[in-house]
Amino acid sequence: MRYLVRLSFCLLLLVGATLGVAQTRPEPLTLLRVTPAGEDVPLSAQLVFEFNRPVVPLGRMERQPEEIPIAIMPRLPCAWRWLNTTTLACELGERTPMARATRYTVIVQPGIQTEDGVTLEIPVTHTFLTQRPKVTEVIHQTWVSPGTPVLLVLFDQPVTSSSVTSHMYVQTPKNKRVAVSANEAPKP
Repeated sequence: MRYLVRLSFCLLLLVGATLGVAQTRPEPLTLLRVTPAGEDVPLSAQLVFEFNRPVVPLGRMERQPEEIPIAIMPRLPCAWRWLNTTTLACELGERTPMARATRYTVIVQPGIQTEDGVTLEIPVTHTFLTQRPKVTEVIHQTWVSPGTPVLLVLFDQPVTSSSVTSHMYVQTPKNKRVAVSANEAPKP
């Protein structure tokens, strides 16, 4: 009977030690969100990366680009800065904003490391699309021939004639798409 008591005691120690190890295992580092996100997002002066747990201590918050394993395509000239212990920002200057109507791809590689050595397990890819041009006004100018109007189309941002020609069309009542040709309107 004494032997069984010792065995039970040893099993309790083993179970307790196993539970203690499981409780001290550090929480994995994950990227909770990246902003901006989505399509037709307004131009921003900042990209923000929020992690699920503290990564850096308070103190030196600025980081050099070579310290940050994040690639942004097309390239943005980021000034990297931790906003707090869990949130990293790519700050853009007034002279280097995001481009309009552009799809950005962001790849966050493992390498950002918490104080206890934990990093992302796999790369995280994020995409967003900045504001595309929108038509703000259409004004009938004249007729080239019956059924061929000349329209002045105004946009909320600069566009090229080739972009307008390749993306705009006129739709007939029977849902047929008719191609358009575009030229820059003369300055008034």
